[in-house]
Amino acid sequence: MASVTVDPVAGEILVDYDGSSGASPAGINVVKNYTHAYTTFTIRSVLNPDVPNNYGSLAPIKVDAPLGSIVNAVRPAPCTARHVVGMFLPMPLLQALSQFLPDSVVAEGAGAVWTCQVSGTHPDGRPFITSMFNYAGGVGARAAKPGLSATAYPTGVAAVPIEVVESSAPLVFIRKELRHGSGGAGAQPGGLGQLIEFSVANGRDWNLNAVTSRLSHAPAGLFGGSGGAAGSFTVDGEPVRTQKRIDLRSGAVVRMELPGGGGYGSAEPPSEVSSVPASGTATREVSA
Repeated sequence: MASVTVDPVAGEILVDYDGSSGASPAGINVVKNYTHAYTTFTIRSVLNPDVPNNYGSLAPIKVDAPLGSIVNAVRPAPCTARHVVGMFLPMPLLQALSQFLPDSVVAEGAGAVWTCQVSGTHPDGRPFITSMFNYAGGVGARAAKPGLSATAYPTGVAAVPIEVVESSAPLVFIRKELRHGSGGAGAQPGGLGQLIEFSVANGRDWNLNAVTSRLSHAPAGLFGGSGGAAGSFTVDGEPVRTQKRIDLRSGAVVRMELPGGGGYGSAEPPSEVSSVPASGTATREVSA
């Protein structure tokens, strides 16, 4: 939950996360400086993206968050997977800003990148473990352009090439392709997510640590655009909801379908009915 208040007299913008959930026992909590960073990034990318990051450009943006909440965590709240919450912070802020700067925002996207780590043993008993590798879904559409497909936003992290992952462990990728139809429809369509399948088939059980998101709530469209597709995470066709490390048998197939971005604007042709009232004053209704 977030509210944005503009004070034209003081020349300040207050972003208040009052009402946010308390800290989680899982490692998805966010510390205040992380919340502040994604908040100021969002505000400045919409209002003044060309101004350098410095004290003067950041000082007018104030950020409040309840102490001990999931967006202002304190010790001993775990924060290892803080991106799961932190990368979603721009979404409600963009919706708020869309009410007065509709052409400068994007619809909701996949949000947090999905991360994976695979470990186990070779047939001769030698252990293996991959580094953390990650994948991105679709970005929400923009006022004049479609959303970007399989692109990390709001982070700039890049995907690890599958050849690198396969060379570090007995892991084989079966499929890695764009997830067609996952982007929301609209005057500008949302970006596509990805479809990824992989397995370890060396005769030994193995371990998967996967952190996913948006399995229930799909990215929303904006200004009449349709929402993108929600994510799906299955093993041998069975849905997996846990974020904990899971044990898998040799040959088990992991399938990840990352969310697509929301569409922007209605795909329907504009109505021929005039929006100019009898007084001759044109009106425009904008809703988030």
